[in-house]
Amino acid sequence: MPTVRRSLVLIMAGLSAGAAVIHLAAAPGHYAEIGGLALGFVVSGVFQAVWVKACLSGPSSRTMAIGIVVNLAIVATWAYTRTVGLSIGEFAGSPEPIGLPDGASVVFELLLVGSLLLSLFGHGVLGSGRSRARTMASIAVVPMIGLIVVTTSLATLAIASGLDHGAPSSGSVMGVPRADHQAVP
Repeated sequence: MPTVRRSLVLIMAGLSAGAAVIHLAAAPGHYAEIGGLALGFVVSGVFQAVWVKACLSGPSSRTMAIGIVVNLAIVATWAYTRTVGLSIGEFAGSPEPIGLPDGASVVFELLLVGSLLLSLFGHGVLGSGRSRARTMASIAVVPMIGLIVVTTSLATLAIASGLDHGAPSSGSVMGVPRADHQAVP
């Protein structure tokens, strides 16, 4: 029977993979918007994708600590752009709006950090020999991974549709002009 720790590892890998996909999908649009600063999206996405492999192979305390620090740095950068803003780009001088993709990614990262902290310091819970805890943890994997896949899919669809900053950039939704906006040629 799977352990609570193994179930948590699968969920953590899914959270990191979801955040990686969102960052990598958002990188090209952000490159057009803010130039070289968009490299942060690529670096974040690649780190999170590579971290999935380290996680699935049984994360060490060092791997978990690195995951915590890097994901908290990504969240802190996101919080800065949503409260202070960047000095360049479309939203220069003002906080960026929160859209589905960045909101989903930051939730994934915060859940990942919480899971990593539980893995590092929650030995009593994770080492539980109770069959009920093992059963509940193994059952939780399927809906959690499903939720991550659906949320990541919706977030990448929003990016592809130009809704990544919470509002259509061209007055259309998925190429269909909105009634309250004129389509931009």
